Amino acid sequence: MLSKLLKYEFKDTARTIPLLYLVGLIFAGLVLFSVKLLHIQWFQFTTSVVLMLLGIAVSIITFVIIVMRFYKNLYSNEGYLMFTLPVKPGLLLASKSIAAFFWMILSYCFTAGAFLVSLYGFGVTGELALAMDEIKSLGAEKMIYLFIPAIVLATLYLLGQIYFAVTVANTPALHSMGIAAAFLVFIATNIILQIVEAIFTVFIPFSIEIGFEKINASLTSKNMFGFILETVKGSEPTGIVIGLGGYVFEIVMVCVLFYVTSRMMKNKVSLK
Repeated sequence: MLSKLLKYEFKDTARTIPLLYLVGLIFAGLVLFSVKLLHIQWFQFTTSVVLMLLGIAVSIITFVIIVMRFYKNLYSNEGYLMFTLPVKPGLLLASKSIAAFFWMILSYCFTAGAFLVSLYGFGVTGELALAMDEIKSLGAEKMIYLFIPAIVLATLYLLGQIYFAVTVANTPALHSMGIAAAFLVFIATNIILQIVEAIFTVFIPFSIEIGFEKINASLTSKNMFGFILETVKGSEPTGIVIGLGGYVFEIVMVCVLFYVTSRMMKNKVSLK
C-alpha cells in the first residue's frame, strides 16, 4: 500500500515542481550560451543573476508546495477522503515524508547547480578552483562529505517539526485558530528544541576535534564547554572542538516527532 501512496504522491507533486526545474534549466542554458557563443556581457550578467535567484526560489517554492500539500491533502476537505482510505495514518505520513524529502533534496541539488553555473557566468570559476586547491592542500577535502549527512538530517528534522506543528494545530483544542496555530506551534517547538539541542551540543562529552595546522578530524570525549573555558582562560588552542551531542539529539527527535505526529493523526486530529 505504501508503494501505491507514493505513486499517487509523486504523480500529484510532479505536476508542479518539475516545471520550476525546467525554467531553471532554460536560464542555465542561456548562461552557458552567452558565455560560450554570445559574448554579450550585460546579457551574460543578467541571465546569471536571474539563474541565481531562480536557484533560491526553487528551494523556497518547493518547501511551500510540500507544506501546503500536507495541510490541504490531510486537514482540509480532502482529508475526509484520505482518512477513509484503508491504510494506517502512519503510512499516509510516511508517503508524504518520503516524497517531500525527495523533492527537498532535489531542490538543494538544483540550487547548488544553479549557483555554480551562475558563478561560471560571472567569470569567477578560477577563484573557485583556487579555493578548492587550498582546501585540498590543508587536507580538508574529505570534510565536505560531512555536509551531506548534515543536510539530510536537517531536512528530516525540519519536516518533522512542520508536520508535527500542522498536526497539533488540527487537534480539537487548537482547531479554531486555523493556520495561525500551526505557525505558533512551530515557533514554540523550534525554540524549545533549539535550546535543548544547544545544551546537548555544549555539554555532552561527544565531539569532533579539528586541528588547525593540518586540518584533520577525530572523535573525542571532550565537550565544547571545556574547550570554551580553556579559550577564555587564554590557552592557545591547537584546534576546535565541535559538539556532536546536538546531532544525536536531532536524530532522536526526528524519530520522536514523526512517531508522535503519526499517533496524533490516528487519535487526536479534528478535520474541518
